[in-house]
Amino acid sequence: MISPRAEILDKAHLFVLQHMTEVNAYLEEHVTQICQMHPSKNRKWVLNEHNRSFGEWFKERVMSLISQTPSLISNTVQWLAYGPGVLVRSYESKRRILGIDDVVDEDEYNQFDENPPFSTGLPTTYEDDNFDKHYTRNDHDEGMWID
Repeated sequence: MISPRAEILDKAHLFVLQHMTEVNAYLEEHVTQICQMHPSKNRKWVLNEHNRSFGEWFKERVMSLISQTPSLISNTVQWLAYGPGVLVRSYESKRRILGIDDVVDEDEYNQFDENPPFSTGLPTTYEDDNFDKHYTRNDHDEGMWID
């Protein structure tokens, strides 16, 4: 177990919140509030402020709603509002990630560099591929030619 920096935990938590259907209404409410409080700010500023402050705002908003009508807030939203845990499971090695940490023989281990245990076994390149062909676009005159 590791304890990542608070900044990393907050970013990961925001990512999770942004991908939870039950949190969508809160996300929209928060962005709307920021837009109303700062009508002269552009969209980029609003989104930066939203990303910076949503986690704490979400916690305060859910706690406020729980104190008023606890039965209307789902258990998932309540747990998410508490924020991320401070301890995170970590994986230190390629062997553990691939699930082959019990392999002792180095040659047996190295076979997974060419054909990982989760692959289809199909080659990634084919003899028919001709990488010497150059393709250019003529519908614009930007970019540069690379040989």
